[in-house]
Amino acid sequence: MATAMKDADKELGYTLEVISVHGGGSTHQNDVSISLVNHHGIGNYPTGLVDGRTYVQNMEIPVTTRNIVDAARDTESTYGTLTGASWTSSLSGNQVILNLSAYIKKAGSYKVTAYLVEDKIIGYQADYTYGASDRYEHNGVLKASFTDVLGNAFTVSEDNMIKDFTYSASVPSGCVKENLRIVVFVEKADGSEYYVDNSATEKVGVQKHLAVKSGNWIGGNEGIIPGDDITL
Repeated sequence: MATAMKDADKELGYTLEVISVHGGGSTHQNDVSISLVNHHGIGNYPTGLVDGRTYVQNMEIPVTTRNIVDAARDTESTYGTLTGASWTSSLSGNQVILNLSAYIKKAGSYKVTAYLVEDKIIGYQADYTYGASDRYEHNGVLKASFTDVLGNAFTVSEDNMIKDFTYSASVPSGCVKENLRIVVFVEKADGSEYYVDNSATEKVGVQKHLAVKSGNWIGGNEGIIPGDDITL
């Protein structure tokens, strides 16, 4: 799954943001990840969820890669990009403060979710292709949530609105603060369900600017380096 995610990201032009949610007795699981695993009813590891819409099972690498790419492109072909995000963050002691702005093109119902993830965690990883390793580098491991773990719902009554939010999260013990990143994604309601419209990421303490792409652009996987595309 991890290799397929990397291959899919390359094929999609490096616009796929991956959050690693550990469960099933992993040493990297926590209350936030367990809540997500339970909510989505995950029983087999690894299982992928693309744009909050499509579950992808772990198969041979080329098959899994194609399923991820197809799922991402299905979001892009079904919905236009309606949102973007920018923020500043700061670390004070053990608290990360997040000042977030969500940019909304169309009136409607949305959710914003902000996670704290950690990169460069060296540890065990099972691998049925190349063999298990105790020196595997885990990246994007979910550590904490600024918002409700399933996102905070909000509505906008007019087009072209900016919604501002302030959140905080505690850094769990054992985290290397220099390796912490913030991942934000904005979801749009489609009936009673939500899909991920756009996402962005940046290291803690580094300002994240809204990236703007002019012209027509459809997508739901922009907003991460080097993509960072949003039409407003």
